[in-house]
Amino acid sequence: MFPFKKVTKMSNDDKAVFKSFLDRENQEIITLDDVKAILQIYSNTFNKKIVPCDTCGAVYQSIIKQLTKLYNYD
Repeated sequence: MFPFKKVTKMSNDDKAVFKSFLDRENQEIITLDDVKAILQIYSNTFNKKIVPCDTCGAVYQSIIKQLTKLYNYD
């Protein structure tokens, strides 16, 4: 599913956190807490650390797409 990446299956806790992120009320805004949670899940599943930044909207969109793909695959 993700060539050239070492992927670990998403844990049940990570799935629950990501589901609550997907089900949040305002889909247009991502808070700092959302970013931290998403980056932690990404770190857990893709074994890669990313430092949060204020101007990295496209990076977060890519991470969310990858996590959504993995979430829906399980």
